[in-house]
Amino acid sequence: MRVLAAAWHPGSINAITPVINKLKSRNEKVAVVGYKETSSVFKRYGIFPDIILDNMRPETIMDLLSKRNPSSILTGLAVPDAQHPFCLEQEITLAAKQSGVKSVGVLDFWANYIERVSKTDPSSRQIFKKFAYLPDIVCVMDEFAKNEMLEQGFPESHLLVTGNPYFLHVKNRAENLDVKENPHQVLFCSEPIALHYGHSLGFDEKSILYSVFKVLSLIGRNRNAHYNLVVRKHPREKPVDISGLESNFVSVICDNDSDLHAQIMSSRVAVSPFSTVLIEARILGKYAISAQIGRKENAPEYLITNKLGITSLATSEVKLLHLINLAIDGNLKQKEMHVPNDCIDKVISLLS
Repeated sequence: MRVLAAAWHPGSINAITPVINKLKSRNEKVAVVGYKETSSVFKRYGIFPDIILDNMRPETIMDLLSKRNPSSILTGLAVPDAQHPFCLEQEITLAAKQSGVKSVGVLDFWANYIERVSKTDPSSRQIFKKFAYLPDIVCVMDEFAKNEMLEQGFPESHLLVTGNPYFLHVKNRAENLDVKENPHQVLFCSEPIALHYGHSLGFDEKSILYSVFKVLSLIGRNRNAHYNLVVRKHPREKPVDISGLESNFVSVICDNDSDLHAQIMSSRVAVSPFSTVLIEARILGKYAISAQIGRKENAPEYLITNKLGITSLATSEVKLLHLINLAIDGNLKQKEMHVPNDCIDKVISLLS
């Protein structure tokens, strides 16, 4: 087995790193390819990419594949954006197709199924060529995601429910973390919403952060208590602007250096628009609130766990206030997040 593992998007990197580490522990031949802006995400898992690309153009990826001559490709599923019109996950899948190399893609989230495997306009996301980048096998999180993909026209022969290896990694980490919770701490995980969606959703990362701060300040005033609002930026975001977020009841702390899971465990509740961090929080047994204040009626739901009752949705500041109060009091009802214990082994079995 000669595996070439490649990913650009942080979600993709998270999804495949547990597989890479297990392959390496078995002394399998694995070469890791990253991209300059996000290669540091690999390093969090003790993985130092063999190759760090400075561009993701098709000719670069095809040249890389021909030189490495792998027996299979391991990657994630991602969507290009205005700043990155070429996407490593897509281009390496296409190069593998053209070279007769087996490709395995790991899906990390319940959203943008078609866009991840189709040729789209990076700005408008208009689809030009459906399934142009569809891997030979797509490893899907659960039956719910598989059924949604089948409804959207995915060929069933390409889909296999394995679970997300990253979720198992999070579950295993929980058993080894010895972190004390601060009941007066809220974690806000930002996302590059404006970059990907502009103002089409009715909100962006800045407006949501302001709403969370406003609501938490009100809670502090009503309870005569002080709270810490820890703000963590997305790996592809610029530093978060917290100017103007001042209150006698809330201290806003930007912290992108601490261990994410330690941050989650030390917080009473995690808040974000629709980041996978909310799912990680539920895996770790913490409350998770999807804040989509001002969401337009026709905007899609990008966090399926809201529908499943695993995370809680707030589309207004009044609702957010209610949910955070419930979380602080320990009365927020949320379903558990199930994670299969064999998902990493299932993905590995597909690479041979």
